[in-house]
Amino acid sequence: AADAAKIAAEAPVLGQEEPYRLALQRALTRFRVAAPNLTLALGGKGPDVRLNGPVTLTSASGVTVAVTPKGLRFTDGVSGAASLAVSGDGLPTIALDASQISMRGETVSAQIALTTALDFGPAKDAALSIKGLARSDRAGFSFTSAACASLKAERLDFGETQVEQPSAQLCPTDGAPLVVARQGGWRLAGRLQEGRAAIPVLMITVDGAAGGFVLAGDDKGAMTAEVSLADIGVTDTANPLRFNPLRAGGAARLSGDIWRGEFQARTEAGHAVAKIGLEHDQRSGAGHADIDASQLRFTPAGLQPADITPQAVVLDHAQGPASFVGRMTWSAEAPANGTGRMTTPGLDFISPVGAVAQLKADVTFTSLAPLVTADDQVVTANLIEAFAKLSDIKLVFDLAGEVLHIDAGALSAVGGRLELEPIALPLTKETTVRGAIVVDKVNLGDVIALTSYADRIKADLVVNGRLPFEAGPGGFKFERGTLATIRPGRLAINRSVLSGVETGAAEVQAPDLGGETVGTPDVNAVQDMAFQAMENLAVD
Repeated sequence: AADAAKIAAEAPVLGQEEPYRLALQRALTRFRVAAPNLTLALGGKGPDVRLNGPVTLTSASGVTVAVTPKGLRFTDGVSGAASLAVSGDGLPTIALDASQISMRGETVSAQIALTTALDFGPAKDAALSIKGLARSDRAGFSFTSAACASLKAERLDFGETQVEQPSAQLCPTDGAPLVVARQGGWRLAGRLQEGRAAIPVLMITVDGAAGGFVLAGDDKGAMTAEVSLADIGVTDTANPLRFNPLRAGGAARLSGDIWRGEFQARTEAGHAVAKIGLEHDQRSGAGHADIDASQLRFTPAGLQPADITPQAVVLDHAQGPASFVGRMTWSAEAPANGTGRMTTPGLDFISPVGAVAQLKADVTFTSLAPLVTADDQVVTANLIEAFAKLSDIKLVFDLAGEVLHIDAGALSAVGGRLELEPIALPLTKETTVRGAIVVDKVNLGDVIALTSYADRIKADLVVNGRLPFEAGPGGFKFERGTLATIRPGRLAINRSVLSGVETGAAEVQAPDLGGETVGTPDVNAVQDMAFQAMENLAVD
C-alpha cells in the first residue's frame, strides 16, 4: 500500500490531481494481470519471450489497463509497437499508440500518439491529442512533439467565473522538447496558437491568441509560469455592444499561486486605447483587472470615439481628451463585475444635427457587465450649431443595461428654453417611443427666421407650450401640441405666401331696396383687405 501511494503521487499529471491520485493508488493496491498469450521458452541464447495477444491489468477498484502488442519483440531488449488503453474508477480515459519502441537498459523511447480526456486544475472535460517522441532514461523523461497538439476543454472553472469552450494549439519551439521531467521538477515550454474562449460573465470572447509559454513545477507542488501573447482578438458579446473588436498583447506570470499580468489594448486600426493589469489568486479564486484608458486623445485624422464603441457613432471628427478608468473583480463566490468612471473635460465633434462645442461629462458606472450607471449622471455642452444655435445644453440620465433613462434635458434656443420631459429609450431594439418637449419663452419670429419663409413672414411672438412627439422606425412627428403667446405681439404674412390659394366667386344675396339693383362686391377688393390685415396683424 505504501509503494502504491508513492507511485501514484509521483505519476505525471495524475499525481497532481487528488481524485486521480487516489484512484491510481487504489488500482495499484490490489490488481491481477492476465496474459493468456504470453509464452516463455528457455534456450541456449537465453529466454525467448513472445506476446501474441493483449495483456490486461484489472484492479479490484475497477480500473482496466489493456496493452495490445503489435509485433513486440523481446530479443535484446524490447522493440516493436503496442497500444495502451486505460479506463475505470474515475481515472481519465487514455488511448495511446506506440511505435518504434526501443528499450535498452534504462533507456526507453517510442513514437507515440496520445488521446486523453481529463480534468486538470481548473480545466474540466479537457481533451488532448498529441503526437511525438517520448524518451525516458536515467536523466529523466522528455517529450518532443512532432507537430502542434490540439488542446480544448468544456470550461475553465474559477468558481462563479467560468471560461467556456477554451481551445488552443500547443506547438514545439525549434525542435526543443515540449515536456521535460527530471528528478525534483518538470517543465512545459512551447508556443500557443489559435487560442480562443468565451467568458460569459465579462460578455466577451477572445480568439487568435498566439505567443510563447513556459510552465514549471517542483516535487512539492509549487508551480511557476510565464505566458507572452502577441495578438489576442477581444470581441464584445453584450447587447447593446459596449465596444468594437479590439486587439491585445502582453504577458502574464505565475508565482506563489498568484497570476499577474499586463496587457495593451488597441483598436483594429492599431490605435492604443488602454492598459489592462491582471491579478488572480489560484488558491482563493479571487482576482481583478484594472482598466486604464486615461490617456485617450481624439483627433480628426487619428483615433475616434466610434473606433472604440458603436455607441459613439454619432460623434464624428471628434477632437479632445477623454478618460476611462475601471476595475473588474471576481471571486470563487461571486461572478465578475466592475465599476468605472468616464470623463471628458471638453470634446468637440460633429453630430447629425450639427457641430458640438465643448461636451463635458463625468459618468460613474456601477456595473460594467452589463453597463449600468449611477443615478443622475450629467452631460453638458456649450453650443450645438444646428438649425439654430443651441446653447447651455444639459442632459441628466442614467443607464440600466438595455434602457437609457433621460431624466431631464434642457437647452437655450431662439430666445427661450426647450426642455425634454423624462423618457425611457430602449437600446436593444427598434421601437416607438413617446415624449414631450416643453417650450418656455421661445420667440416664433426667431424660429421663422431660420426657415425659407424668413423674407415673407415676420413675427414678434413669444410663446410657451408643450409639444408631444412620437419617434420610431417610421420617423419623428409632433402630435396635438399647444402653443400660447405670453405677451402681445405682431405677425406679418406677405401675400405671396398664399399666392397659390384659389377662391371662388362670392355669392351675395342682396336685399330688396325698392327696385334698385345692388352689384356683387369686387372679390379682389376683399382679398386686398385680407392680405393687408395679415401683413400687419396684432396678436394679444
